[in-house]
Amino acid sequence: MTIVTGILFHLSVTDQPTVTKFTTGTPGNTVVEGTTVTLTCSANGYPAPTYTIKRQNTPVVSNGGKFEITNVQLNEEANMYSCETQNAVGSGPREQLQITVIGKDRDFFF
Repeated sequence: MTIVTGILFHLSVTDQPTVTKFTTGTPGNTVVEGTTVTLTCSANGYPAPTYTIKRQNTPVVSNGGKFEITNVQLNEEANMYSCETQNAVGSGPREQLQITVIGKDRDFFF
């Protein structure tokens, strides 16, 4: 006599998103006036998170955790940017970033 038993388990692991990096990609988030900079937000989480980048608490148009600022001006320093992540499990903690702008006529070293 042969007995066959089969048990099928389905394990689904989910994880609330957590921002792992929010940066301009430059040292100290410092950029030169008149240049273009891309803010990049990356996060862990499952299912894969979606991203909301905000300038002064107002959402900006971003693409997959990236937001490009063209022709950066000195007054950009007044803005605080934040990255917020969401997935089916919930929302992760917000990360903030402030850009430091160096005038294009000043000497600087990175």
